[in-house]
Amino acid sequence: MKKTLLFINAIAFTLVSFGQCTDDYDWGDTDYGVSPDPELGETFSNAILNEPYSEVVYILVPDNASAVIDDVNYPIDSVLLTSITIVQGMNSFTPEEFGLSLSCNNGGTSINPCTFIGGQSGCGVLSGVPLIAGDFNITLDANVHVTASLGGFDAPLEFPFNYEGYTITVETEINIEEIRKPLEAVRISPNPISIKGLIQLDAAQGGVAYFKIFNLLGEEKKNETITLVKGFNKIAIDASNLESGVYLYNIDFNGFKVTKRFIVNK
Repeated sequence: MKKTLLFINAIAFTLVSFGQCTDDYDWGDTDYGVSPDPELGETFSNAILNEPYSEVVYILVPDNASAVIDDVNYPIDSVLLTSITIVQGMNSFTPEEFGLSLSCNNGGTSINPCTFIGGQSGCGVLSGVPLIAGDFNITLDANVHVTASLGGFDAPLEFPFNYEGYTITVETEINIEEIRKPLEAVRISPNPISIKGLIQLDAAQGGVAYFKIFNLLGEEKKNETITLVKGFNKIAIDASNLESGVYLYNIDFNGFKVTKRFIVNK
């Protein structure tokens, strides 16, 4: 029975992992960002050696390069994801050696699907079958293309930029519980929040969850019961009664708990 379940899940993962991602992330009022965001403690989910794997990255490209590159104040034409850097200690691996590749969806705004136009959003899916076990650091390498006015002439310029800080753990033994966690892809946008925010997540099944917000002193600011459906869910956050500062939100679903940080900035 267990082998049958693993086989069924492997088929399902294969269909997802090698398909195109859907650019459905709600960025709210923010001007740029990436999800998962390593600066918020988010990273890639664990993988299983020799088992199909898939992780979606959502990208919102800013209008101006100054948002991501110091001392470069030019409008962004586009950002091109060029490659993946995979490192373990002193060793580096090509995507082919590691067993993962990156495919993109820019909504048809450019011929190259991994080219994202300034001010627009898109997504990429990191997928494949990991061939090496262990803990790895992953960087998404990109080039930022701008048009600068130099001496009265428009000149195209290119700057390297990295989406870095990601980690991935490839485990050697498969655990049926690791194939589908009760809650996955939990993310909040925008962050910081001014008045309204939105938590998005995927639930393995429907049911009742307990949602709480705390400040860093452990004082409870919100406590409510919410109903989740199987699949994609949204939880609205009203920060109008919260002062500016750092907060934690906690979701308890069938004994599985997720706690993440967000900022209120008014």
